[in-house]
Amino acid sequence: MATALAIFTGFAMAPAASAAEIESGGPLTSINISPLLNCDVRHQGDVNGEWFDDVACGTFVSFDGRLYGPEELPAGSGATSVDNYVPFTAITQSGMTGTGTSSDPFAITTKVGLGDTGATLTQVDSYVSGATAYRTDINLTGGATSGNAVVYRGGDCFLQDSDLGLGQVLDGNAPVCKAQPDSDNPDRVEGFRPLTSGAAYAEGTFGEVWRLIGTGAMLPNTCRCDEQVDNGIAISWARDLSQGATVTLSSLTFFSPQGTTPLTVTKTVDRAQATAGSEVTYAITLTNDGATAQEITSVTDSLPEGFTYVPGSTSGLTATDPTGTSDLTWTGDFEVPAAGDDGPGTATLNFRATVSDVPGTYTNSAGAEGPGATVVTADDTAPVTVVAATATSTSTTSTSTSSSTTSTSTSSSTTSTSPTSSSSTTSSETAEPTSTATTSTTTTQPTATISPEGPQTPDKVQTDGGPMRSGLGDAGLWLFGGAGGLALLLALRWTVVRPIRRH
Repeated sequence: MATALAIFTGFAMAPAASAAEIESGGPLTSINISPLLNCDVRHQGDVNGEWFDDVACGTFVSFDGRLYGPEELPAGSGATSVDNYVPFTAITQSGMTGTGTSSDPFAITTKVGLGDTGATLTQVDSYVSGATAYRTDINLTGGATSGNAVVYRGGDCFLQDSDLGLGQVLDGNAPVCKAQPDSDNPDRVEGFRPLTSGAAYAEGTFGEVWRLIGTGAMLPNTCRCDEQVDNGIAISWARDLSQGATVTLSSLTFFSPQGTTPLTVTKTVDRAQATAGSEVTYAITLTNDGATAQEITSVTDSLPEGFTYVPGSTSGLTATDPTGTSDLTWTGDFEVPAAGDDGPGTATLNFRATVSDVPGTYTNSAGAEGPGATVVTADDTAPVTVVAATATSTSTTSTSTSSSTTSTSTSSSTTSTSPTSSSSTTSSETAEPTSTATTSTTTTQPTATISPEGPQTPDKVQTDGGPMRSGLGDAGLWLFGGAGGLALLLALRWTVVRPIRRH
């Protein structure tokens, strides 16, 4: 159907040949980006492009009451034919740069304008040789017009031997087109994986996807996953755009006839709060939603400042200590199993760390690398709030009474009315007939710095000192009759120890 619509609408022509291209040994052998942000990707061994009519893929922005995007979009009239559609204005485009390594990937930089708003969009598409995905970083900069912008990445999937496919959503926000079970490559997938938070998604017929983008609204998080349809996929973000401010949005676009998908790293900690100098246990989990097992050769972790690794504490994926004490690297041949009927494949590495002596809230980052693997790292996660060690001081108050004398002491001074009784802050002596001792405990205020990005961090520390008690304790008070008893009553002083409450 997409083919018929393309012929009918006359949109089958590809963008100008001036599109910049990343060429590599594969598996993505060619990534073309047009000056107006169409995308055309070729996978090693595939006869056709990965999107319908090669270029039915692109970046779009809804802003200031208009929808901006590529000038030409095969079978994409649901987006391009809306009354307020305006093609991007081409500004500049670089040729391919970089060497294709993880530290210096191949890259193309394209800059376009959004009509007369003064806003510009600079897009960097980069690729590491051997990977099944390429990365797109969008930098949207505001001009004279301010307001809410919705940014989209969308495409009309072409699954090679058939234009029909199933759908899937990975990690809760990554829409995927999947080949039919009777396809030549039944595990084949292509999809978008947002890296920046706050993304929404859609999977459905290609026409539905383009019409959703045509509304200029955020996508509805829907998937016709179990239906075989001529499908497309898209992701979107909503952001406020003001003059001179830049919004950065990142995503991956991945393709694999074997069903390989990006691995996801998550980092967790066993408790959200720890005393200064104590230990916590971290877990790094690699999750594989794809149909093929993937090899990992290193796992990395950057501990927060002041945190140190506890030697001999590694377990799970390996029992070998990492190199480093705060910037940690475990090396070896590790496998992350493929997804199965019970869910994604996972591999977990556990270790302990001694936390900082300085109170505050600390986050953590972890990642992994492997030949041909695309890994979504865990950044600024697993927050731990370090609180100061609790200091405790104890004071003893002694009260002695007799039929003719009374002695009372406090932690700051001692007053004696009889040479037969004495008291101090550390010990007490008893004068006949009774003596009462009461102990008071004072807890210092813990110090905690609360991070707004740490949802697991408590925002209050409260210590309850318990019920109020009398300085006389359980020994009670002996009262004697007559004038002597009255004198005793007048001389008696109560010492009250109140609890300290913290908020």
